[in-house]
Parts: sequence; C-alpha cells; structure tokens
Amino acid sequence: MLTDTLLGTLLGFIAGLIPGIHSNTFASLTLLYSPSFQNPSAIIVSSAIAYTIANIIPTVFLGVPDEDTAIAVHPANEMVLEGRGFEAVSISAIASFLAIILSFLLYPAIYLLGLSYSAIRRFTPLALLAISAFLILTERGEEFGGSYSAWRKRLYAFLVFAVSGFIGFVTFQVSEYVYNPAGSMFLPLLTGLFGVPILLQTTSGSVPPQEVRLRMPGSNAVSAGTIAGFLVSLFPGVSSGVATVLATVGIRDREGYVAAVSAANSANAVLCFFMLIATSKTRSGAADALLSLGVHPSFFELIFMVTVSASIALPLTLFVSRLALSRLTRLRFSKLSAAVLLFLIALTYTLTGFVGLMVLFVSSIVGMSAPLLGVRRANCMGCLIIPVLLYYLPPS
Repeated sequence: MLTDTLLGTLLGFIAGLIPGIHSNTFASLTLLYSPSFQNPSAIIVSSAIAYTIANIIPTVFLGVPDEDTAIAVHPANEMVLEGRGFEAVSISAIASFLAIILSFLLYPAIYLLGLSYSAIRRFTPLALLAISAFLILTERGEEFGGSYSAWRKRLYAFLVFAVSGFIGFVTFQVSEYVYNPAGSMFLPLLTGLFGVPILLQTTSGSVPPQEVRLRMPGSNAVSAGTIAGFLVSLFPGVSSGVATVLATVGIRDREGYVAAVSAANSANAVLCFFMLIATSKTRSGAADALLSLGVHPSFFELIFMVTVSASIALPLTLFVSRLALSRLTRLRFSKLSAAVLLFLIALTYTLTGFVGLMVLFVSSIVGMSAPLLGVRRANCMGCLIIPVLLYYLPPS
C-alpha cells in the first residue's frame, strides 16, 4: 500500500503543476491499468489529495486556474505583485493540510447525513439558489454611493453570473466534441473567465523580488473552507468549485480568500471519499473511479493514504514554489504574460480543438467584464452553478 500511495502522491503532484491536467486523468488511467498495480485504490486516493495541495502553484505564479482554484487567481496574483508569492503558496498549502486533518473529524457526520440521500438530493437546488442569491446580494456599492449604487452593482453581478452560467451550460453541451481524452472544457472556460483577464492586466513592469516567508492561514478561513467542503460533499452533482464560492462569501482579505479556497478543495476531496465508504455514493471523479474498482479502502486505510500523501505534498509544494521564485523574478511581466497566454492558447487548441478556442475567446470577454463593472470575479462561478441547477430542473 505504501509504494502505491507514494506513486499516487507523485502523480497527483505532477498533475497539480501542469495546467490542463487533472488528477481525474490519472484516476482514469489507474482504472484502465488497475491489474498492473497491487493497490490501485491507494494511487487514486493519494493522487487526488496531492493534487489539491500542489495545484496552487500554477495559479499563483502563472495565473492559470482550474475548477478548484479559479476564484483564488486574482488575490494570489495581487500577492505576487507585492512580492508575496511564496506567502500565497504557503497559506494555501498549509490551509489544505489543516483542512484535511479537520475533515477526519467529520466522518461521523458524513455517515449520518449521507444516509438521507433522497432528502439531500431534493434540497440541492434550493441550496444552490441560496448560495447564488447570497453571492449576488452581498455585492457592495461604491463608498458613499447609497442604496442605488449597491443595487446597481447587484444587477451587474447578476448579469455576470447569468451570462457566465449560460456560457457554462453551452460549454458542457459541446464537450462531446472534445476528442482528446486528456482534454476538458473546464480548461478554456475557467482560463477565459479567470486567467486571461489577469494576464491582460499585468503587462508592464518586472516581477518584484519575492520574499521567502512562511505565513500561516487564519483559523476562521480554514474552518469556513472545511465546512464548505463538507456541505458540498453531501450534495450530488455539486462540484468543489461551488465549495470555493460558498467558502469565500463574506471574506474580504486576500490571505483569507486563498486559505478558504484551498481548504474547501482539500476538505471536499477527503469528504467525497468518506461519503463513498460510508454510503457507497460518489461525489467526485476519483470516488467514481474507486467505485468502479469494486474495492473500497477501509476508513483507517483511507486515513493512512490521505495522511501520507498530504504530509509529502505539503513540503514538496513549498520546495518547488521556492525554486520557481528564483526564475520568476528575472522576467518582465510583458514577456511572462505573453508567454503564458500563448501557452494557454496552444494548450487549449491541443486538448480541446477549435471548439475550445471559441469557448476561451467568449469566456475571456465575460471574465474581463467583471472588473470593468466593478463586481467580484466570483460571480463568474455561475458557469458551474447554473448548469447544475438546470440539471435538477424537472423534465418537461
């Protein structure tokens, strides 16, 4: 078990560093070649955990998002501009590790609540509507702008949320045209909404010197993220991206934002596995792969795999990010942004073809509209929430 856990940790860590590659890719490959491994479940579990810790690195240093880290791109990028990129990585990685440990305490609650599957399924659309309304209605107007200013911003937020949701829905409908098995329409969708606008804004000056200093995440942000990951793990069809929205509502400081997003992702990854072994219900691609194997790890085996993977991925993430810092500060923003943008366009075309390029272009326009209208970029997460809401609509 230990050997396969170490292998899975390495694969998940590598997946976290490469934009466009998700740990689910390795889960699918592990499922395909499962007879070759002594304990394929250990590879699937450990790769999923390591991925949630390592995927902050391209988010911070390249501004490249995935579903799990999309709304952390902007605050993380601002910290890089202040010479605090390593701080952002350390906050994220440590928050993920702490959330994983806290998640162990939630297994009894997962077991008890998971038995009420039908009731939770009926409640899911109401929960998503409540999250959406809270996200939009907590939008603030300009200082001294009065109530009119606040409601105008909420209208803008609703428009960004709705248009993002429409694009997300259409994107999922055309995903069948992606022929590359490694490709995912999440790549152009989230890169356009969250990554490209950041790259286009940071085009002048040089990357400031980065201070290598560890920063502990706030306990409130870690707790909020863990609770959000727990809640989302209960609802069928709801992704970890929604957990990040729920975790960050009401959080204004950048450090708390990064910590809450990371905690939500890692907690959700662990709790989806708990849901599987407690109720045989799946809430993630990795859990689906485990179910397909027909062999579930026990609770204590799962604790072992998760703990080993997280304990290795945390220092690895800090080490690799420190190496990246030494090279990042030699570059000018214009060259770095142009290089990353060209790389993302090439990667999008390679993995998702012409359809993906169209999604990237359209979603980039919507992504740039949020800061232009003065509303939070988190409203773009309608791209994930609205398609799930439509899925729960009763058939006509």
